[in-house]
Amino acid sequence: MLREELYDQVKKLIDKCNRCGFCRSVCPSLAELGWESTSPRGRVFLVGEVLAGRIPLTGDVVSRIDQCLLCRNCMAVCPVGGKIDQVIIAFRQLAAQEMGVATSKKLMLNMLSDHRGLCDVMAPVAAVLEHIPFKETPGGGAIFRLNKKMRLLPMFGGKPLMSQFQHIKVDKPIKKVAFYVGCYINYMGVNVGRAVLNILARNGVEVVIPQTQTCCGVPFFASGMVEKAVTLVRQNIDALEEANVDAVIYACGSCGTGLKEWARHPEIGSEYAEKAKKLEEKTFEIGEFLIDQLEVKELPSLPKPTRVTYHDSCHLAVGAGVIEQPRTLLKMMGNAEYIEMPEANTCCGMGGLFSVNHYDLSRKINSRKIDKIMSVNPQVVTSGCPGCNLHIMDGLNKAGSDIVTSHYIELINNAYDCAQE
Repeated sequence: MLREELYDQVKKLIDKCNRCGFCRSVCPSLAELGWESTSPRGRVFLVGEVLAGRIPLTGDVVSRIDQCLLCRNCMAVCPVGGKIDQVIIAFRQLAAQEMGVATSKKLMLNMLSDHRGLCDVMAPVAAVLEHIPFKETPGGGAIFRLNKKMRLLPMFGGKPLMSQFQHIKVDKPIKKVAFYVGCYINYMGVNVGRAVLNILARNGVEVVIPQTQTCCGVPFFASGMVEKAVTLVRQNIDALEEANVDAVIYACGSCGTGLKEWARHPEIGSEYAEKAKKLEEKTFEIGEFLIDQLEVKELPSLPKPTRVTYHDSCHLAVGAGVIEQPRTLLKMMGNAEYIEMPEANTCCGMGGLFSVNHYDLSRKINSRKIDKIMSVNPQVVTSGCPGCNLHIMDGLNKAGSDIVTSHYIELINNAYDCAQE
């Protein structure tokens, strides 16, 4: 029954593909694997054949589809506006029901959705104990002391951001906004969250952090766990609607794209879809908000001359269309020598859980990005996605580079802090 329902949902999207092959030139996994079945058009064809019942759902087919990062670069060049990500998600929903979701993945995701209270308690403890087996890198990553060739991992940020801040008040606020924190910033990227709150307050913005917000649902949709994703989306919509604010701000490209696309998921119901559309109209990435809404024209200087480059997060650039605003802000700071890296918009290979499930493939994709970064010899490489930053940090560590990785908003906050001193 589900197979027929899914086929009805995406058949028009599948039939829309004219097999032109433009997508092949931008697909990061195809560049490494080389098989037509791992190209966007090849995957769309496979999904159509499986949903139509013409070929069986096998582990090999699941593997080919699972090697898609959902980066959307194929959608950016598709001449017919193909929604390839929706086709992939429909397939993964079928695979999740008929073949199940890997236990490790399910446990990891359910910790963030069903056991946030436990995560809140464990995070500060982990932040202390992790220094025993791990050594912290300058960019905030963790290297296993006994085997430095292992993957670089994120360090916990201590007390979760949402436990530290609920409401940032300012005198005579020009706007009141809600900050959608996201799982990574709440637990690992706490300094990114602090930077967002600090910069908004310095620009006269009152900030509330809705305490009932939860995971954005993106990793659940991407894993085919749609029913769970719908529950999370509805909870977030209620939390953000109840905040009664002028705008919703995010600082993670993947979370933000998820927020802005909640309404496209028919599973959430028509009532919530209408609420999601209203939220979408007032949801902004932090740099987008500073430039387009607050019309920031001036920023303080960094403490010393610094060569900076910027990596476009796939979801932030392709999904949300935020490209120039972060660059404008970086160039606005005194002492920041901005250098555009070649092919700044190519995928870094992170892809959320993709880099966990397919680490070797993600590293190959990442190596191309690391080469582009090192070609311009920056001191700091920035992006608007904490996940991208982590994966780039891992790649730079593997390459023996001392280039520092940072969310661009952290760098801007550093300038504000130094100016205050």
